[in-house]
Formats: sequence, C-alpha cells, structure tokens
Amino acid sequence: MRTELHPLGQGGKRHYTDVDSHETRVGPRASCWSSTDDVFVDGMSLTTTVIEHDQGDPDAFRDEIDAAVTLALAVAGLLFPLASPILVLVKASGLVTDFFNWLVGTDDDLVGRSTVVLSDDDLLAYSTWGTIDYSEKVGGASTGLPYHFLSKAGGAYVVAFTVDRDPDAPKPDPGPVL
Repeated sequence: MRTELHPLGQGGKRHYTDVDSHETRVGPRASCWSSTDDVFVDGMSLTTTVIEHDQGDPDAFRDEIDAAVTLALAVAGLLFPLASPILVLVKASGLVTDFFNWLVGTDDDLVGRSTVVLSDDDLLAYSTWGTIDYSEKVGGASTGLPYHFLSKAGGAYVVAFTVDRDPDAPKPDPGPVL
C-alpha cells in the first residue's frame, strides 16, 4: 500500500489553491502504483480522497473565540447580575467556546472518497489505448486533462488517471498484407 499526495513537489506547495468551479489543475504527474510481471497480483484497487484545505487545524482560532466568549459572558454578567453564577458555570464548561469553534470550522473537510478496482485485463487494455481528453458536460469545453479512467469524489471533483506500461505494449500484428 502506498499514499501519494498532490501536488507533488510543485514549488513546495502541498495543496492546490484557489480552485473555483469548472477550473482544472493538471499535474504534476506522479506514479501511484507499479508492478513487475514476476510480482503482479491480479490487478489493483485505487482509492482517491479529495480534501478541502481550510486552516488544517480545528482549533486555529480557538483562543480568539474563547476571548470573545469570555467578554460576552462578562458583559452579560454586568447586565444581569443575578445570572452571574450561572454564566460562570457556562464559561467553566467550555461548551460555548466549543460550539462557536465548531461553527467556524477551520479543520480540513473531506469532500469525497472513491475507490476503483481494476483487474489485470483492465490495466493491460488501458496501457495499450490512447488517452481521452476530459470535457466538462457544461458546454463541452476541453479541460486538457488526458485520462484512461476517472475517479469522481464528492460529485464535483474529478481525478484522472493514466496507465503507462514500461516497456510499451507490443504492437498487434497487422496480419497478412495483400
């Protein structure tokens, strides 16, 4: 088993950035699986996971949120002195801070996950076929994204894969020439 993160070493970036609707990011290409004939085992499975990168930290603004909650509860205690003991308990529980921290949602979000299972016959066929250019359904615009097979994650994200064979597959015999 192997994990390959993308983009792969592209200027030190660990994430594709500023991806909007109907935009395409191509490459860099990276091998995500390889085998040799002597260890080849009846195909492969490939799981694609697409994650929206937010802050990458569920507690990125927790201190600021906690300070705002503390201030709000202090003001509420001044306006409603009889409620002060309850407000102290509310603050001590941390639930209000936890709730607003959750609402802000600065952790990375799983967009979708898809698994494709390919037999050795599938891989052999893909390695001998040319690639297809992915075109969006909206207007049929070409994306410049060549592929043999796709993995769709979350319904809106498409990850394209090509199968390369090294050495190239033998060319079929053209048959008798008349």
